[in-house]
Amino acid sequence: SESLADGSLQLFWDTGGNLVNNHLWISQSPDPPPPSLWVEWRCRSSTAFPFNFYTCDGRFSIQYKSIREVVFSFGDAAVSFDGGTSVTGLDINEFHLYRFESMDGLRYRVAVDGSIFLDRPGDDFSGASYLQFGGEGGCGQQPTTNEWSFVRSGTVSSGEQIVSADPPQGNLDQNIYNNLDRFTVSFEAPNFVYLDEITVATTGGVDPPVVLQTRRGDDFEPDTVEIVLDRPLAPDQETRFVFNDGMITNEVVYTLVEPPPIPTTSSWGMIALVLLVLIAGTLALRARVPLLRLFM
Repeated sequence: SESLADGSLQLFWDTGGNLVNNHLWISQSPDPPPPSLWVEWRCRSSTAFPFNFYTCDGRFSIQYKSIREVVFSFGDAAVSFDGGTSVTGLDINEFHLYRFESMDGLRYRVAVDGSIFLDRPGDDFSGASYLQFGGEGGCGQQPTTNEWSFVRSGTVSSGEQIVSADPPQGNLDQNIYNNLDRFTVSFEAPNFVYLDEITVATTGGVDPPVVLQTRRGDDFEPDTVEIVLDRPLAPDQETRFVFNDGMITNEVVYTLVEPPPIPTTSSWGMIALVLLVLIAGTLALRARVPLLRLFM
């Protein structure tokens, strides 16, 4: 069965079943394919990777110029069509962001949550270009659910400048940002950042945090990317994030600082101030002059 719930397409097999396939043409003859292509999709599954048979769960097919690839997605793993390349240890029952990218239709790479696990040339195939996604029924082993949050595509760009960050870079009040383990950056145009394109350095003796994910959700603008860290930033030191996609280098710098104390009046100082006001008021009444003139 299939249904729309909580903003996603849900495919459910109770005891296995037929292949479910959704098809989108990118180009058909005589129209040429686009000069470059990126595709993103976000999905999750309740099924763990069985390791002995890798075509039982989610499936995404891409055909573009000389490239033809199928990525099988389980709740905790992603596997290439030939079974020779995989990424495992993903959080099961969590949405994961997949991205296909090719600059020319000759070579391509596929990433999961910003970590590249396929980087290879095409196989000289030519023909119409299309995308397909769906599932393969769980092989009858157990009830299986695939959920697809979105599928989107466009032409590849690079070299965009970062125009803002949230929180804004610079000095941050460590009382407010004492658990800062993620932040977002917005580029001047749609962009994607991979894990291996971000270098992190700190001043001082504390090791820098590790970037776990570069994430774009369906609630983000296309030019906004969330950077997820393995631990919060350490206080009283500068943490510098350098983004380098091979075309341009951007930086985001944070420093958690203790804000200066708010000036306070001591108890004796407050008593003296009250007495001064009372004395001044008494003198003003006796002299029959406005209180304000005593302080002028």
